[in-house]
Amino acid sequence: MQVVQVASDKQVGIAQARQKFGSIVESVQYDGETFVISRNGKPVAAVVPVRIFEQYQREREELFSLIDRVQVANQNADPDEVMTDVLKAQQGLRSKQK
Repeated sequence: MQVVQVASDKQVGIAQARQKFGSIVESVQYDGETFVISRNGKPVAAVVPVRIFEQYQREREELFSLIDRVQVANQNADPDEVMTDVLKAQQGLRSKQK
């Protein structure tokens, strides 16, 4: 899996985004910039390069596929045993991070 780094999002209000949509799209397409569009100061949408959107879609599909496989593999498992295994795995990861 390849991780795409995005330098920094440019924030733009929705009114300005409407006025400058063409130049925003050009900046995204040609310069790889990302824009977060806000309404009343709150982020509501993002304009990102297609490669980032496609990566998001691939990773989302991979995640849901993994969830499906785990559910099928554990459909007859005792919930308490599953929780114990999850906690052990979590503790193991945390100890590796230290």
